[in-house]
Amino acid sequence: MLVSKGQLDVMRTRVNAGAQPQKRAYNAMMGSRYASPSYTTHPRAVVECGPVSNPNNGCTDEREDAIAAYSHALAWYMTRDARYATTCSCRGRR
Repeated sequence: MLVSKGQLDVMRTRVNAGAQPQKRAYNAMMGSRYASPSYTTHPRAVVECGPVSNPNNGCTDEREDAIAAYSHALAWYMTRDARYATTCSCRGRR
């Protein structure tokens, strides 16, 4: 998903001002497990997704890791807290 710097700046301003529904959505994101600095990724060498994720050989893991990476990127931009830029959600387990 592509979001421009201008869009991010508007969202940051609105969230910091407490504007709704942006503040509510931000709070929901930050309260999710995907934005947690302790989120652990689930890397796989091979991901196989059949129709409607059947078989599900890593489909759910891949989707959830992508949500976490996006949530951490947004959290970093909104807070400027380096934890969101350096947590394992973007690096994976080694």
